[in-house]
Amino acid sequence: MQPVQLLQRRDSGARVQEPGARPARRRPDLGRRHQHRRLHAARRRTGAHARARLVHAAGWRRHGEQRRAAGPARAGNPGRRGRRPPAAARRRHPRGAGPDRRGWRAGGGIAGPRGRRSRRSSGVARRDWGFVWWLVRRWLRTARPYLLGALAGGLLVWVGLTVRSGREADPTRHYPPAAKSPPGSDPWRALPPPEFPLPPFARHLRDVKIVVDPGHVGQRDPGGSWRRGPTGLREAEVNLRVALFLRDFLQAVGADVLLTRDRDRELGLSDAADLSARVQIANERRADLFLSIHHNGSNDPRPNYTVVFYHGSPDDSAASLSAARHLLTGLNDTLRLDSHLECALLSDFATHDGNGYRVLREARVPAVLTEASFHSNPEEEARLRDPVYNRREAYGLFLGLARWAAGGLPRIALSALPTGPGGEVVISFDDGLGGRGGWDAARPKILVDTLTVRLNGQWLQPGVDLPKRQIRVRLPRELRGPAKVRVDFANVFGNHVLHPELTVNVPR
Repeated sequence: MQPVQLLQRRDSGARVQEPGARPARRRPDLGRRHQHRRLHAARRRTGAHARARLVHAAGWRRHGEQRRAAGPARAGNPGRRGRRPPAAARRRHPRGAGPDRRGWRAGGGIAGPRGRRSRRSSGVARRDWGFVWWLVRRWLRTARPYLLGALAGGLLVWVGLTVRSGREADPTRHYPPAAKSPPGSDPWRALPPPEFPLPPFARHLRDVKIVVDPGHVGQRDPGGSWRRGPTGLREAEVNLRVALFLRDFLQAVGADVLLTRDRDRELGLSDAADLSARVQIANERRADLFLSIHHNGSNDPRPNYTVVFYHGSPDDSAASLSAARHLLTGLNDTLRLDSHLECALLSDFATHDGNGYRVLREARVPAVLTEASFHSNPEEEARLRDPVYNRREAYGLFLGLARWAAGGLPRIALSALPTGPGGEVVISFDDGLGGRGGWDAARPKILVDTLTVRLNGQWLQPGVDLPKRQIRVRLPRELRGPAKVRVDFANVFGNHVLHPELTVNVPR
């Protein structure tokens, strides 16, 4: 029996159906807009498979370049360089097979045999450095015992050679070792007998003008302040005792010494006025040195060392620095404290940045402030109560001043004034040593390289006549009226000019 076919017209929407076949589900009649959507979705799916094959063949970087060159990204396109490959490529190459993940992320092609990337994919050959590093680690693991043995042997040889060379270079190996002090004893702290002889070189202090300032005043010391020791010892009292002993030493050798106070009295209604009045005494006398005696204090009872202060920078206080060095040495020799700073010669800017101490800042003469020890230290406070110990401190200051004066105190003076604009100033100098006589006294003993001349703060090039001991300075033609000339130099002992500033009046 022939199968019966049912034929219908195309425009009726009927289909040809064979007998016994399952009736097909009739698709609804879609609109034109919906048909376009389904068509574009099919194209996108087809494009995704095509892109997966492209990634597999050419690599992620090359595909990204082609995609960027083709135009803006469409839906379903992979993202920018560095993202993971499409899902189709991940299914095609599961983890552990196929392209290396580093190759995908780095934008390279497919890893080829023997750790190389495919030349077809990227055109760049790169070795697998992980494999090389694995070989290096394996070699190190195998050779580790031999390397450690060689290193230990070399170290032993180096130590042996060092010890041998040290023994050969040590000049004391043939002598018995030095005797050690018994435990608990300190030879340096063993103070010498309380004898205070006047050294012969102290005679150079004769007629030297020194103003001694015992720091602080007792009436302004409130109880429990930093100007008192742990048991109530007042710093002002100790400063005055030391100053009185120092005055006796200086007067014994003929120095012109003056104390700013000889008892517990104030020089001003306030602390600022009191300090200004003290330094004004030195300025009016045109002293060769202003010495302010103090003792340090701290909330910590342990520190105890000596500090000597000068004002500002070393260049601005050259003469003060010369005296401060000798004062520090004298205090260290007599007090013999068991601790010291790495640098005990400090600028007052170290404690008062940019300002300094008033008694040093307002001084127009060489000025030094000493902090001999810490009265806040209980042991030192007990020693400071002893007048013999106070005299020992004064003797240390006296030795420092005597050594400072023995090195000569250079001075300058005006010899000839300018007769008009652009004239020449003649300044005579004294190194502080020639007037003493003796061997080779006629030869000037100054360091010419240290000679500096400044006119109103401006550097000038002077002329030096050593046989005549004169310095000649040519003034600018446009200079009129009074001007300040600062001349400084150092003698062979390192002492600088005491009063380096001179006032010159240029005729109009």
